[in-house]
Amino acid sequence: TSFLCSTVQAEILTIESTNATPIWCSPLVSGTPYCIQASGWYYFAYSPGIPDLRENDANYFFLNNGNSVQVQYAPLRIDSQVVSWLGTVDGSTFSTNTYSPSHIYNYYLIGDGLAHSFVIADVFYADNLGSLQVSISPVPIPVLTITLAGTNSFVSWPSTAIGFNLYQNTDLTSTNWLLVTNQPSVVGDTNSILISGTSLGS
Repeated sequence: TSFLCSTVQAEILTIESTNATPIWCSPLVSGTPYCIQASGWYYFAYSPGIPDLRENDANYFFLNNGNSVQVQYAPLRIDSQVVSWLGTVDGSTFSTNTYSPSHIYNYYLIGDGLAHSFVIADVFYADNLGSLQVSISPVPIPVLTITLAGTNSFVSWPSTAIGFNLYQNTDLTSTNWLLVTNQPSVVGDTNSILISGTSLGS
């Protein structure tokens, strides 16, 4: 899925690798989707003069001597929890279990009105060097387009919008909304799903 976190209205945090002090963001607006982007790398178990300096980014451990280990262990934690960072190879398509040569990773969550903490997990901080940067920005809510096709409808939205789920309901006044599980077809920069007439509300 393609999506680049916006820097508009972004809150920027610096997470040091040399201590276990959590850095807190401002409270996130309840119900608002956010993109959290982690970038940069730091020296892990740093020792000057060693040719295979060990390095970490938000999600992977690697070596700078050309032999990237790329062992995923997600040292950058949110609220002290491991999260599934999305990596990118080409700079625009982000997916799980992907090492980012650029050391940029995205994570998405829905604001709950609370502040959240960020910390680099380690058992010994004194031999680390450097920091990671975290930017937190609201994700624009995508516009849905509904096009009638006989008794059915095509529902479409920008393919750049991720972190959202599509639900359907035959009665728009009820609370019994069901998750749409069929995968959208992607044409250009648009996702589309055909919804049968029996599933449509009035």
